[in-house]
Amino acid sequence: MRRIKWTTKMRLIRNGILIVLLLLLVWIAAGTPALTAKGAFRRAMQENLTPQVQPEVVIRHDRVTAILGKDRDVWYQVAVNRKWLIFWQHYSEMTETEDTEDVCIVPLLMKEMLLYGGRSGGIYYDKWRVPDMAVRAQGASAALSVTVDGYERALDFEGIQDGWFCFSFVRDPVGPNNYNTFVEDYRRYMDGELGIPADPHGCFTFESYDESGNVLQKGSREF
Repeated sequence: MRRIKWTTKMRLIRNGILIVLLLLLVWIAAGTPALTAKGAFRRAMQENLTPQVQPEVVIRHDRVTAILGKDRDVWYQVAVNRKWLIFWQHYSEMTETEDTEDVCIVPLLMKEMLLYGGRSGGIYYDKWRVPDMAVRAQGASAALSVTVDGYERALDFEGIQDGWFCFSFVRDPVGPNNYNTFVEDYRRYMDGELGIPADPHGCFTFESYDESGNVLQKGSREF
């Protein structure tokens, strides 16, 4: 029987086919997860029976990503993270935030998922650098503060992602107990089913500025 002589081109084709088959087996073994972060969001929307919602805003952190998509006057938010480094999975929790015309203030799921998400596991100790709030507004810079029972504290600005200003809470060891209770109990200010109406309440105040430092937009939201 004549032996097949493999050319370089044939070897490349063979190796390419083997790599594709291997990746397919790995994908099936992982439970056929999404291949992209936005793909994981779309799967979450399908499970929520809102497949028309498409991913529009992506806010990233090194361990978790929050994705938002709008349908009519509601922003849907899902947190996703990597699975096996090359795939993406979504958490079951989801929030719905009613949109506003100008300034829209949205509490993010990112820290909630890092702390309590079963898939991430454990406590994320550098949690205070993870964005807590995202604000859609115009401007070159912005500031966001929260007032709890008369005590006001500015949030740290974490940059702009996808056109949204991102902020994180500041822990204050010498601040009032109600303030620390508010910023540490993440489920208290979540939208939708995650939110737990309870004391203390907080009010967020937002301002954005143009390049000259003039106030461009203002907004507020109470929880």
